[in-house]
Amino acid sequence: MIRFYLSNEEIQYAQCLSDLSAKLFGRQSYLRDGKHKVGDSCRRAKMDSKYVHNFLKNILTFTNDKSHTVKINRSILKKGKESLKGIVSGMIATDGSVYCGKYGVHINFSTISKTLARQYSRILKLFGVEHSIYKNPRKGLERLVYRIIAILESNPTLRPLMSF
Repeated sequence: MIRFYLSNEEIQYAQCLSDLSAKLFGRQSYLRDGKHKVGDSCRRAKMDSKYVHNFLKNILTFTNDKSHTVKINRSILKKGKESLKGIVSGMIATDGSVYCGKYGVHINFSTISKTLARQYSRILKLFGVEHSIYKNPRKGLERLVYRIIAILESNPTLRPLMSF
């Protein structure tokens, strides 16, 4: 089962996810109002599909379904630059953010998986993207959050990697 939790203001995005899942996997996701563990109201998109689960397992590897152990499968890393471009774009779209910072537009990707942070960094280097890695302790969490940040204006090779 795959779940996406979105704010109630992101109803159109939730509908896009549902439509995309139908197009890619032949199954519409269920859209429901709900509560996240922290108690905020949210929009939940849920899909039960072994096909989607197996598709994602071919791209990512988890140990005991723990987020801090996630990594990109080696077979995916050996594919061409077009596949890696899709990986970067997808990682920014799912666990990343784009915001205006002190030095311009920042592209941020965050994870608690040290291995995934290193893999993402290696992919960015392959495309010639200058970036920084920050280790941030999070209040209430025992694991560090790894933030990889690149500044768009100083990285002309970064914009083509972002297809969203």
